[in-house]
Amino acid sequence: MIVTIKAVDSATWGVVDSKTGGIATNYDGCDQKYQPGLDKITGRLRTGLTKEEEKEFETMIGYEAGTLAVPSDPNKVSFWDSFFMIIPKEGLKLDTDNPHDNFRYKVISADPLVAKGMADMKKIAHPDYIIISEEAESTSKNKKRETIAKAYAKYDTLTADEVYDALVMLGKDASTLSPTVARDRLGDEVESNPSGFLAVMTDPLIKEKLFFNKLIRLGIVTKGAGARGTDVPLYFTETYLGKGLEEAIQFVKEPENQQLWIGMKKAHDEATKHLKNK
Repeated sequence: MIVTIKAVDSATWGVVDSKTGGIATNYDGCDQKYQPGLDKITGRLRTGLTKEEEKEFETMIGYEAGTLAVPSDPNKVSFWDSFFMIIPKEGLKLDTDNPHDNFRYKVISADPLVAKGMADMKKIAHPDYIIISEEAESTSKNKKRETIAKAYAKYDTLTADEVYDALVMLGKDASTLSPTVARDRLGDEVESNPSGFLAVMTDPLIKEKLFFNKLIRLGIVTKGAGARGTDVPLYFTETYLGKGLEEAIQFVKEPENQQLWIGMKKAHDEATKHLKNK
């Protein structure tokens, strides 16, 4: 596996990159020096290596037995006193199939301030470095592209009515929009959140949810006092249907609640007929 270790841009460095205009991680032409630190819990040097791995790497790299062991006496001279890694500005590329590179990869990946990919960046408050796997990053990018392609493919097949329905399911008020503007607004949603759009359009309960949204807008199904959105307690007259659309739909589909479901449909038809006659 080929990985690249890069320093993470830090606003605390304070040097403006002359090429990008952003905050630089180091000065032009300068490299960074990485050394493993102490574990906050044990107070011992954090190498990321088990006893077995220490022995394996000693054999593979050609070190004497015991070289990679962390001495219990912190004042005792050891291999780790002089161990460091130089991280160039463009990143340090390592091939984990190479024993020496794999050794360095194991050490730096054990550091809690080193992110193991873009997804891990969100879990660390202030990461110092990021490990980028070409294979993993390519797989992630390809999945995102596939999602975008599927979203646009679905978007292109929608009728005008389905465009309005999709906007409603995405929590948008499309009642006053022309078909052209509605499609444009939905296009914005597809661009900003293709996975969310696909989740809505492939929801097996989309027809039932749309119908319930209409019942809510008509005032036939009501929400709990002061509630907003649809993931809230829902009622038909005095009957509690459930918390949120899915619970309410499941409730009215129960055999013993069919009369209730029929009553809701009749109320919908009467309300719709009344609006048309206005």
